Amino acid sequence: MRRLEKTVFVQPKLDLEISVRGGRRARIERDIITKSFRRWLAALILPTYTTVLRPVDYNNSEFKVYLVTMEKNSMFCDIVVGKDSRSESPDDYRIYSPAKFSVDGYGVVDISETDTQITFGLLKNITMRESATLAECGLFGTTVDEWDNTRYFLVVRNSGLALPVSTGDKLTIKYTVTLTKQSLTGSAGFTKWFNRALAMTLAGAGVARSFVPLTTADGAYSPGAQTLGSGTFSTKTLYDPGSPSPPFSGIQGYFSPNPSYCCSTLWRLFVFSTSTGADEVNLGSLVDAYGMWRTDYSGSMSESSDRKQLTATYWEYLRNDTTTTKSIVEWGFFSQAKDSSLKDRAYLVHKAWLPSGASPISVAPSEMVKGTINIVLS
Repeated sequence: MRRLEKTVFVQPKLDLEISVRGGRRARIERDIITKSFRRWLAALILPTYTTVLRPVDYNNSEFKVYLVTMEKNSMFCDIVVGKDSRSESPDDYRIYSPAKFSVDGYGVVDISETDTQITFGLLKNITMRESATLAECGLFGTTVDEWDNTRYFLVVRNSGLALPVSTGDKLTIKYTVTLTKQSLTGSAGFTKWFNRALAMTLAGAGVARSFVPLTTADGAYSPGAQTLGSGTFSTKTLYDPGSPSPPFSGIQGYFSPNPSYCCSTLWRLFVFSTSTGADEVNLGSLVDAYGMWRTDYSGSMSESSDRKQLTATYWEYLRNDTTTTKSIVEWGFFSQAKDSSLKDRAYLVHKAWLPSGASPISVAPSEMVKGTINIVLS
């Protein structure tokens, strides 16, 4: 059996900034993300039939992520500040002692892109209803479970703020997320299309998002009691190779994904007999997709003992069902989405190729190839 395996890393950076009218400010940059965020994100990348680790909601109740669409998912639902100074943990599931405040409004930090990173975020304006020392702050996301119930989960909790506030103080709290763009370097890597799809999926792009305060003005949890305004994260274009058709759509070119459908879930592995290297638009010559028959495919999640790292693994078995030996020098994992006309489209998620001068991987008739991608979330 021939094996094609690559391991890649996804590590969102979160920047918290709290400013009090009058000049006081607190800022924290951390990588600490809850186990629930990683489990939720892995569920958006892996197909729904895979073995999953379940997130927990703000009541510490486990649930299964069901609808992996931008419309039904976002890491930006609400921001809550509190007074509990206990240390951060990947097992955190709520802000433990919410402060008393009224909500003045929300705003989105729209998706923006440079050559090296993609950023986006959420801000919340509040007025304090008590004098206190703020010690914790958390960002909550929203999703739906297998019974189509809305669930709210903690994305990140930051402690150690030590920010004194008084009744009547007006605060602006902003969480900004940065995804480092992992370009195609060396002989493998994510494409910019996946970086964009991941940002759109995390933000819940393309649909007006309603912001739901999870706590009342008196500091009690009561999600869904009111909705305060909405904001929309804009969509970015992905690229469909189009041909050959099948297996691809036959519609070559750029498209914006429809938010009512998934755009980040792994779909298929394809292998190529020639390579275009780091080119993210043009592909090599596809080895007969029906001759290299997919016989099995699945995925799984595994978590480190300290719950600070999760690996989402997807794999496929391909069998050479022809009477001739096939040569592989390039391979890629693809995702599928729907465009604004609800047509099925595909884009390249991850690409790998053999170094220049390396001998092609030969696959004899009836021989199997196992392609695996390990996506490490940390």
